[in-house]
Amino acid sequence: MRLLNYKYLPLNFYLAYSAFVVFALIFGPVKYSGMNYPVLFSYLGVLLLLFAVGFILGTKGPFSYGVGESLNPLKMVSSIFRVLLIVSILIAIKSWVEFLLSSKSLSLTSLGQNYVSSYDGYVRGEGQIGFTYILDIFESAITVITILFTFSHYRIFSKRAKVAAVFIIITYLLINVIGSGKQKYLGDIVVFFVYAVIIKSATLNIKYSLKKLSIVLLSIVTIIILFSVILSQRYSAIEIDASNIANSIHPLMYWDEDAPILLLFGDISGFAIGMFLGYFTNGLCGLNLALTLPFEWTYFLGSSYSLARILESFIGMPDVILANSYPYRVEQLGWGMDKWHSLFPWLASDITFWGVLVVTLLFAYIYGRVWISSLKNINPFARPLFIYFSLGVIFSFSNNQLMHSLSGCIVLLFLMLFYIICKKRIDKNEI
Repeated sequence: MRLLNYKYLPLNFYLAYSAFVVFALIFGPVKYSGMNYPVLFSYLGVLLLLFAVGFILGTKGPFSYGVGESLNPLKMVSSIFRVLLIVSILIAIKSWVEFLLSSKSLSLTSLGQNYVSSYDGYVRGEGQIGFTYILDIFESAITVITILFTFSHYRIFSKRAKVAAVFIIITYLLINVIGSGKQKYLGDIVVFFVYAVIIKSATLNIKYSLKKLSIVLLSIVTIIILFSVILSQRYSAIEIDASNIANSIHPLMYWDEDAPILLLFGDISGFAIGMFLGYFTNGLCGLNLALTLPFEWTYFLGSSYSLARILESFIGMPDVILANSYPYRVEQLGWGMDKWHSLFPWLASDITFWGVLVVTLLFAYIYGRVWISSLKNINPFARPLFIYFSLGVIFSFSNNQLMHSLSGCIVLLFLMLFYIICKKRIDKNEI
């Protein structure tokens, strides 16, 4: 079994990304107090091993390169995709109207101020559930699903559909990233694009030359610079920089002025890059603290913050679910809910940390099966589901990206449901 080939590319990519996160934790200037590295790395090591085993089992069997790119799976769901595209265009137009009526600017120099104003008056957990709230959830879910289909099947779109899809993605980026200063949306698009490239590379068995690899490296550097610019604008808006970060940082975090990153890039560039790297390691501090706490069950509802909040509001019993979750209880140790905790404490709130290891093995198996299905490209929902799964995998060390928000849960359930429906139709040779 040769692990260094396209068949196992998502696994190798995740393992390489995991190594990068560890690198950021060790060599970055953002450090965390009270880290029990032997316990943390032991748990993550076992988790990654089980992930690898599950993925290898899920991809077991022969596969022929190049077959999937000659197919048009959208024929199965052309009416569904058409509705998604039209509704997403209307949502994009609505977003532009709302933005133009606001006082925000699309200037890069306004990123930080736009971010601050986006959260003006916001208090976590105190949002009102009304028509506008529900509408925003479904608008977000529909847009993300359309974008996932775009990155999955853009090659076979009609010319008009391609233009519409590009308009939707540009709107998604401009309004959310520059207009609101939220780098999450740029991160989502980067992950979608990277995994779309991974699918195409594996399907066509592309051989990358030194020139192409240089372009990839340049793209990575450009992305890091973009994220660093966004972060520097954010911190500039609240008057934090390299000169006062040590006094402004979280009590459980400290700024290592002797970190190799700062020595290499200097105070100004090193500050932006260092804070950017901190985003990859922030969740590991929450995980480290959660591993010290006993288990308290959240009734299989603690894996989604937004879902649990809405159910608590519906039954009129605040904190009856979330108060038992690991991320909520870690706040007693000084790591608040405004920080990240990685994906694993959220899942462990329902099934324990031992249960997370078992679920990791099962998920990795399913992830491998969906990966193979996306390469065969018969099921129209295979590629969108694989890319969305990958978003959750990449953010697993940071936060609960897929299930934290209600819109994320809707996207996940929609893609999984229709993937299963289409798979059953394919297995029965109804198409």
